[in-house]
Amino acid sequence: MKILIDAAYIHNSGGKEVLSLIIENIQKDKVIFLLDSRLKIPSNEFKKLNCFVIKSSEKNRKKFYKKRISEFTTIVCLGNVPPPIKIMKRVVIYFHNTLFVDSKNSGLTIIEKLILKIKKRYIQYLNQNHYEWVVQTELMKKKIIESMGVNISRINIFPIFRYDKMSINRTLLDRNFLYVSSHHKHKNLVRLIKAFSIACEMKNIKLSLNLTIEDHYFQKLKKYIPQNSFFNLINHGYVSKEVLSKLYSENTYFIYPSLKESFGITLIEAESYGARLLCADLPYVHEIVSPSSLFNPFSIDSIVNCLIDVVDGKVTKESQKKVNNKIDNFTDYITKDV
Repeated sequence: MKILIDAAYIHNSGGKEVLSLIIENIQKDKVIFLLDSRLKIPSNEFKKLNCFVIKSSEKNRKKFYKKRISEFTTIVCLGNVPPPIKIMKRVVIYFHNTLFVDSKNSGLTIIEKLILKIKKRYIQYLNQNHYEWVVQTELMKKKIIESMGVNISRINIFPIFRYDKMSINRTLLDRNFLYVSSHHKHKNLVRLIKAFSIACEMKNIKLSLNLTIEDHYFQKLKKYIPQNSFFNLINHGYVSKEVLSKLYSENTYFIYPSLKESFGITLIEAESYGARLLCADLPYVHEIVSPSSLFNPFSIDSIVNCLIDVVDGKVTKESQKKVNNKIDNFTDYITKDV
């Protein structure tokens, strides 16, 4: 009997990184993976896995579960959603999408919030009293207790991230900024672009911001930059780990205006490269890092003031992470009965 790690909805961003860390650290003869057909992983890693690949949908998940559930003693769902059928075996749900439990002030439309609410209701419908839940922070634990009604005794906290402290020489005179994120509305990119444009004009100085979003959305963002602006907006699109490492190494400041996050794994990554973190003054930030500077993410003026402080050499405090990686604890936890 083995563990099923259901990653049917995992194919990008933080979820993909968590899946990669589990693949690297778990005893592979104990597990079978259910993977999303959109997931791109190196072929040499793929060959090491016992896995099934499906097009992500509840219909396909249900078909797989009905056919193969008898083969497993433990089911671990990495994509927020419990099994599509009722299971009396051990089930662990790794929950990491804060928008399901808190979409207020996220910048989303009413329709988008309604869709999230329907998905949340579906997750609640699938949940069973004996299912176990895993989150990465105390804040997320509180949110699923309050919003999802999950029993506090069924929730465990295991922060999972990659962390190798780098030694990089930096000069605070550099004016290069990085924001590793997706294009989604809660990432707050429009306010950020407007703030950079204003700061460049006010100080009559060139600032560079590096992004990692799809080019289609990047083109939409460029319209917020005035003609003849000193602001240099650069997009790298989807990048490999090697290119991402280079970006972390070359940019002195990592700015993070996101309105909603369950964890913020790129904050940890940037801190490991010694970057100065410029962050939204929101609870998810304070859970995981002590940043170099804070701003109100709902105020363009506040972001502008933070950027001007950087230009004026006032942001000198080193950033620090406040959490430890618990990947080993997590893999021990999910394999304890196998």
